[in-house]
Amino acid sequence: MEDAGRKLLIERTGYATTSIIKHGASFLITEKQGFLERLKMCLTDLSARKKVMANFDRVYEARQIQLPKLLQEIKDIIPQVTMK
Repeated sequence: MEDAGRKLLIERTGYATTSIIKHGASFLITEKQGFLERLKMCLTDLSARKKVMANFDRVYEARQIQLPKLLQEIKDIIPQVTMK
């Protein structure tokens, strides 16, 4: 899985990895060696899965009500869009 899209990611964003990986909010498999063992761990290791899910929740504030934030984002964007 050498360079599984990394060159394209760097080319398009300037980053070698994504924030979800950087913050431990997702599993990442980069090597062919041990691929099946790593995949099995991702799918079956409950403590590892809980850690990744907790990181995901923290990064994306998944346990918080998002509608007020979304509405504020829309309100902030509208003047920028309508002025063009």
